[in-house]
Amino acid sequence: GKSKMNETFHLNPKTMSIVTDKPTNVGKVESAPPPTDEKTKKMLSSLNETLHASQKVPTQKYKDPVTSSQEIGWESTLLHPRNPRFHFGRKDCEITQYASSYISMLAKNPFASSAP
Repeated sequence: GKSKMNETFHLNPKTMSIVTDKPTNVGKVESAPPPTDEKTKKMLSSLNETLHASQKVPTQKYKDPVTSSQEIGWESTLLHPRNPRFHFGRKDCEITQYASSYISMLAKNPFASSAP
């Protein structure tokens, strides 16, 4: 008998690769017209759901941890709000402050080697 070609298509975002245009190719970006038939609308809706689901973190995807390594930190909500009195951000050291000032004044890096 005749074999029928498979017409169903499923997108796997994990294996999808995106190829960009060349940087020198500057052209007008044309968008496709919105779909008019219901079959295309359903397919695009399904595609959007698949792409959005692939962007979720594991705690949003699954109710329970899937692997044993996910068990640690699965329930990682804070027990109490962070108190700003006990949170110390990063501070610049003297060398970093010197380099920042040097670069802003002379527009060159003080640690870069000069030409021989």
